[in-house]
Amino acid sequence: MLQNNAFSPLRKPELSCLRALSFIFILALTLFVSTTSVYSAQVTLAWNPNTEPDFAGYKLYTGLTSGNYDNTTDVGNQTGYTLQNLVADQMYYIVVTAYDTSNNESGYSAEVVYTVPAPDLTAPSTPASLQATATSTSQINLSWNASSDNIGVTGYRIYRGGTQITTTSNTTYQDTGLSSSTTYSYTVSAYDAAGNESVQSSAFSATTLSSSNSPPVLSVIANITVNEGAAITLNPTATDPNGDVLSFTYSGWMTSSSYTTNYNDSGTHTVTVTVSDGALTDFQVVTIIVKDVDTTGGGQTDTIPPTTPASLTAKGTSSSQIILSWNASTDNVGVIGYRVYRDGTQIATTTNTSYQDTGLSLSTTYTTPFLLMMQQETNLGSHRHHLHILCL
Repeated sequence: MLQNNAFSPLRKPELSCLRALSFIFILALTLFVSTTSVYSAQVTLAWNPNTEPDFAGYKLYTGLTSGNYDNTTDVGNQTGYTLQNLVADQMYYIVVTAYDTSNNESGYSAEVVYTVPAPDLTAPSTPASLQATATSTSQINLSWNASSDNIGVTGYRIYRGGTQITTTSNTTYQDTGLSSSTTYSYTVSAYDAAGNESVQSSAFSATTLSSSNSPPVLSVIANITVNEGAAITLNPTATDPNGDVLSFTYSGWMTSSSYTTNYNDSGTHTVTVTVSDGALTDFQVVTIIVKDVDTTGGGQTDTIPPTTPASLTAKGTSSSQIILSWNASTDNVGVIGYRVYRDGTQIATTTNTSYQDTGLSLSTTYTTPFLLMMQQETNLGSHRHHLHILCL
């Protein structure tokens, strides 16, 4: 017998004996649509354990209306149970009781109501834009656009010649172990967690490469010499003994067929040009020399200095600081920066059109720094007229 009469027939369970018998539904219900289209669902329940010394087990009651339970399951001494084969869209009323070794049974716990979700009968959309590319004598790569679904796409079924060969959760697949010089036809369908399958995609065919495939031959590419600032374009050509479709790739200093140099590119560079038929390749290393335009022909090619900075202003803002500002200069190639002079002596360079001169002496007049521009070839512009500024 239970101590202190903790259990009595049909007595509603107290918190002390059933630990409140709290029910917890798993967050994700497991719902299925079988291949025979018979829908079934299940729900798992759990509750806190009873710790009475002569406690024996639990009974689970279910019914289709509140307070009327026409199904009873003795779940034994376990604190959880999964109800299976539930009917879609049906509401179930569930309670649990505890009983002791003398078969005394508690009253019902608080009733839990659970409605089985409606079945998912909507198939995903058909995969679109299927592509098949032969990459060798024994492999064809497939790719397609993702499908959509009212709940979510679980994966894709891949068919070769009308027969399913695999499933994948990706939108690409590599079909290997094929025969050379053989044409294969593919379709792809999408399916969801409920087992709904879309219509198969339009078929796409590809032929594996010949076992006697020969590599492409890349025509000789001449080395290139240009001045800084010039555009470079590579136009490689190649032939293939088997008539395969060819593609070109670029690596090294250039990663595409064209590039416009800038004024930091002077020097010798190399670019590897590779041609591929999808399986075999040929390549060539091209040397590209970019000449520094500053020294072309043994002397400076740019002798035109920038324009003189205009509208120089100087303002004492404290006992030790003067702030300078001026209008930007122009140049036939490009202004690199400005040299700042105080009383005829260079004190700084800047790429901005303003400068803060700090660390000055109190109540001292300074000849505002001359400004001298620097251009790409380091031609120097003329000095500005100076101003006199008194520190506060």
